[in-house]
Amino acid sequence: MNTVLDILDVSVGYSRHSPLFEHINAQLVSGTVTGLLGPNGIGKSSLLRTIAGLLPPLKGSIKSGMGGEKGHSCAFVPSQPLRAAHYSVRDTVSTGRYRYTNWLGIEDREGKQIVENALERTGIKHLADRNSASLSDGEFHRVAIARAL
Repeated sequence: MNTVLDILDVSVGYSRHSPLFEHINAQLVSGTVTGLLGPNGIGKSSLLRTIAGLLPPLKGSIKSGMGGEKGHSCAFVPSQPLRAAHYSVRDTVSTGRYRYTNWLGIEDREGKQIVENALERTGIKHLADRNSASLSDGEFHRVAIARAL
């Protein structure tokens, strides 16, 4: 199995004087599921934001084993994803592919197929033309996961 991310002696938090976590070492491997458990408010989301590259580590490094930028191999789905009013589910999922569109923000045929596959993999293809704002929280969380895929 291939290493997707190497986490080396990472400290996480918002202040060097009071880190949430210190000396984290881990390897995330393709084809496996890794869980992160802990009490509310301990810093799980901050750790995930750091791993995803949204929050810089206070110390240490996070290296992608897939080559290229970390953002190409890692996505973050927050516990309460933001909803954009008046976007269909398909359009919302497509926003996850924005970096791959042309300068007008238009998706090519391959990109559209990737979006359709993400809708199918998350079991929301039947919701594709619905307004994202009309979905339940659980349905919209699946939309956020599809966008990350």
